[in-house]
Amino acid sequence: TPCRRLLRVNRLIKKEPAFRAVLARESVRRTAVLVDVVSTTFDCSDLQIRLAVDVSVAILRAALETWVDRSSSDETASLPEIYSSARGLARA
Repeated sequence: TPCRRLLRVNRLIKKEPAFRAVLARESVRRTAVLVDVVSTTFDCSDLQIRLAVDVSVAILRAALETWVDRSSSDETASLPEIYSSARGLARA
């Protein structure tokens, strides 16, 4: 299933330093592209846009990493539930 594939890929990335380095480089590139796209859509300052994008990416990354960790010992770990919880914590 796509969910299991995502889990396998994220486990591999977590274990392999070279893959983590590639992910970090790509993350910087994708964030820059996303900031550019969002800045043309919303009338906000550059700082507001960068903060919104960075916080959103951090929430998603934390949820994914938590899901990968929990899935190692708990087959019922739910990415949507973990993501929802992460979003709630970020709002608090």
